[in-house]
Amino acid sequence: MTARRHCNEVPDKLQLFDVKYRRGPEFAYDYAMDPEDLAEILQSVRAARENADFVIVSIHSHECTSGCDDAEQPRGAGNFLKRLAHEAIDSGADLFVTTGNHNLGAIELYRSPLRGVRPILYGLGNFFWSDVQVPLPHDLFQGNRELLSAAWSEPQKATDYDLTAPLNRDSFAHDFTFRSVIAVSRFEGNQLAELKLYPVEDGYGERLPLSGIPRLVKDPGVSAAIFRQVADATAAFGLPPPAFTIKDNIAILRPSPAVPR
Repeated sequence: MTARRHCNEVPDKLQLFDVKYRRGPEFAYDYAMDPEDLAEILQSVRAARENADFVIVSIHSHECTSGCDDAEQPRGAGNFLKRLAHEAIDSGADLFVTTGNHNLGAIELYRSPLRGVRPILYGLGNFFWSDVQVPLPHDLFQGNRELLSAAWSEPQKATDYDLTAPLNRDSFAHDFTFRSVIAVSRFEGNQLAELKLYPVEDGYGERLPLSGIPRLVKDPGVSAAIFRQVADATAAFGLPPPAFTIKDNIAILRPSPAVPR
């Protein structure tokens, strides 16, 4: 009896040795938190709550779930951060902040069933940006000889910045890398009253002594682009779109009224 082979069918689940795979609706990266680490983190948050009037929990995370491999687009955050942020706030945090990705991310006004509305910033981008890196190790020059030769007519004269510039060009040479916000939260009666976003930029394309120094944005067009990037990142992260109120070049978010049970 001849066995039938279904070459055109792809199983939903597959295990190769000790690695388990499952088919998703689209290409993405998935991350799982270590249960013991998570428990210890939340324990630390509860301890902080007992010893402080206001608790900020921050994580430096470069992990990305979707839209991660297109260098021309902002990177999204890792989906695991939603659970971490929510449970941190439920455990006592008043504000959850993510750094790491070099662009603005989603914003959520999370309504904790235990503690009310608290802000979550899933990516603040870059406040400062320094291309002054001195000294770079010799092996970095050795490993990038072809890049230096392609970038400069006399690569043997290349300075540390002359190497940094072409290295950054492929991944960070975008306006969105040099744009961010200063987030200012105001609480009333232990509940979030409003979150203000002040747009800042670091001077993309300016000469080295000026590039990377944050300054408040005065151009309404640039501010609109920054707030639109936050809104797009929020939608891509599967969260409700932020209902911004724009006043004097500042975006203001206020919690929606609680729905009676």
